[in-house]
Amino acid sequence: MKKANLLLVSLAILTPALVLSRTQGVKGENKAEDEALIRNLLSMGQQAMNKHDASALAAHLTEDVDHINAFGGWTKGREAIRKVWEQLYQTVWKDDLSKTTPEKIRFLKPDVAVVIARITHRRATEATENLYMATFVMTKTGDTWQIVSFQATPVQKIPSEKR
Repeated sequence: MKKANLLLVSLAILTPALVLSRTQGVKGENKAEDEALIRNLLSMGQQAMNKHDASALAAHLTEDVDHINAFGGWTKGREAIRKVWEQLYQTVWKDDLSKTTPEKIRFLKPDVAVVIARITHRRATEATENLYMATFVMTKTGDTWQIVSFQATPVQKIPSEKR
């Protein structure tokens, strides 16, 4: 009985340490190459956005991708997202331009990365740019990185408290 308890206590202590050691970031010879591939993917996505090419933009997504938009709406799947983008590019985003700047790339595993990016979006009907912070979860299959999940949050001033 004491051996079983000792085993359980050991597992309880070691399991979180093992999990943390596996997720604190990946070091390796391909990290710089993979960072460059991810930055290139985001650059190609930006070019597709600015050409209003929903199909080219959606090509960077996995088939089962999830997207949470700036209003909290959840769209599931590459084709559903492509259709939403296509409609937006024909209407409200018709002449808009965006710029995506990766701020941080963190590898959870050699084939899984989380990317924090700053997105500036200029509406054709407005003189100012809107700023968003976005999170992308990406996976690598072979030599290709794709987006498996992403969301964008508008950056806003925090309202001050009035008492």
